[in-house]
Amino acid sequence: MGSPKDAETGTEGRTMSIEVQHAAADDNGSMHKGPISDTLYLDPVAERSYVRKLDMWLLPVLAIMGIVSLCQASVKNYAGILTCRILIACFQSGFFSGCIFYLTLFYKRDELAFRTAIFYGTATIAGAFTGLISYGVFQIDSHLAGWKILFLIEGAMTVIWGAVSFWLIPSGPADCKWLTPAEKEAARTRLMLDSTAVVNSKYSTKAGLKALTDPIMWPFMLLCISYGVATKSTGTFLPQIVARLGYSTIKTNLYTVAPNLVGCIFTLCVTASSDRFQERTMHLCLGLSFTMVGYLMLAGLDPLKNPGPSYAGTFFLSMGTYIPSCLVHSWHNNIKTDENSRAMVTGVMVGFSSVGTIISAQLFRDEWAPKYTQALAGTGSFQGLAIIITAGLGLYMRRENKRRDRVMGVEAMKPGDVPMCDLKDGQKDIRFRYWT
Repeated sequence: MGSPKDAETGTEGRTMSIEVQHAAADDNGSMHKGPISDTLYLDPVAERSYVRKLDMWLLPVLAIMGIVSLCQASVKNYAGILTCRILIACFQSGFFSGCIFYLTLFYKRDELAFRTAIFYGTATIAGAFTGLISYGVFQIDSHLAGWKILFLIEGAMTVIWGAVSFWLIPSGPADCKWLTPAEKEAARTRLMLDSTAVVNSKYSTKAGLKALTDPIMWPFMLLCISYGVATKSTGTFLPQIVARLGYSTIKTNLYTVAPNLVGCIFTLCVTASSDRFQERTMHLCLGLSFTMVGYLMLAGLDPLKNPGPSYAGTFFLSMGTYIPSCLVHSWHNNIKTDENSRAMVTGVMVGFSSVGTIISAQLFRDEWAPKYTQALAGTGSFQGLAIIITAGLGLYMRRENKRRDRVMGVEAMKPGDVPMCDLKDGQKDIRFRYWT
């Protein structure tokens, strides 16, 4: 591996000569597969320009998109609202898993968690603005109920943007009309170096299902269920949790704004650090610990006698709740080196996290209102289980990396030392190293 100087910029690029099976860009910018002998050179100027365009164009489009809430304005009974909630859960899970996989087609492993957090952070921002919008909407004098007006406003905005975004989102880097040929080549090279063994491969259900048989994926499934309980509890029941302090409905909506905003900022900071240091275990445990402490605080405190500490507990919830959604799914995507595996595994993992919706709904029962002590303690316990699983996964991966170092006779080989396109067997290759 060499690092020749860029003739125009004087900056260093990355070059390596390898035999690879990948998709190359022809003169028209289209992608085709074939065994070629290629010298991969990553132009640093084109790379910076490419990432900047992704951040300024792709992420905002994804962040503003979600659609079924519009339908909730027409329901008149429990069956109708239940049907809509089920549809929303299904669409949200599918949309979120699709977006995570979609981001892996553009970003490297050390960029994925933070970008996922930007996308997912809009959920906390939405939660904050929903509180503000609700505060105003519920003061409107109308023959329609306030909650129906709220669903109409939020749903209409989502439907309009969803229709617009259909024409704005490309299927992959090669189809981006706003990229130059040099930027498209940088995109392809980046994926081959640090993301995908075979770029633009044809989808195979068999290959995707095979990835699910990997034993290391099983604890990830349990981890998704565990953290998902808090994600759904905080996202759905934060107003009820705040209402324990004795506030009116209008004030309750208003008091959910600050925790959501603080949670979004903290999530961005933690995920940026995780990408920067290429470390997942401790950052994930940090987020889970905040959530666990918050729920246990709320379970143990009397909200009417200790309103200050109880409200502080809601900040702990929001600060830790959304971090696992970003780091867990970035982590298992860091392990899989082919697009088929990532597509299948991401969909299944997000689906398992949605199981938390069912558990959360069973915990927050009407007979336990308004304190919800059992629900809060139970949700906190699930976060404790998630911490144990996370620590176990991190310990296993560290030991496995050290074992592979001993077999190869090297010291502290890092995940990025071997280009991903050279690891055709993925994690089975002795040169593969886990992100820990």
